[in-house]
Amino acid sequence: MRKISGILVALVLIALMYYLFIRPFEFEVKFKAHTLPGDIIQTIRLYNKSTPDTKIVEVDSLKSVKQSVVVGERAYIYNWSFESENDSLTRVKVQVSEPDRKFLNKLLVPFTTQSIEKDAVDNVKKIHEVLKSHLSITTVKIKGEAELDSSFCACSSLKTRQIEKGNGMMKDYPLLT
Repeated sequence: MRKISGILVALVLIALMYYLFIRPFEFEVKFKAHTLPGDIIQTIRLYNKSTPDTKIVEVDSLKSVKQSVVVGERAYIYNWSFESENDSLTRVKVQVSEPDRKFLNKLLVPFTTQSIEKDAVDNVKKIHEVLKSHLSITTVKIKGEAELDSSFCACSSLKTRQIEKGNGMMKDYPLLT
């Protein structure tokens, strides 16, 4: 019995050490979005343009986005990660950290409501609402299957931001036709 309680105490101490000193965030928000990661990343970019105290620090393809957010006097880092469940559902995880209060937040978050929690939930909800609004005006309907005859194709390379993709594709239309 003493051996089991000793192992249990050791496991609790290891978990506590991980939580306080190794875990890279203090608070986490999760949700599912009925779209692809690219749409979510573009929504975050659009939100940043309309909010002066936010900026994207780093983008890792369609897997993650690191965002800097300032709310009042508090500066946060949001690490967004995206996991596609299928072609129409993405699991979104936002790990939030406040570098100036990291240790204090880790101590207080489990027992009291902290600003990091309220600010993170409010900001993620705002971005989620922008995303839902965008998705509500964008629909795709499949009216049936069709078989196309083989044909020749012409391609051109385009490197641009997602928001400029349509104009970039139209620019090469005369060349391709």
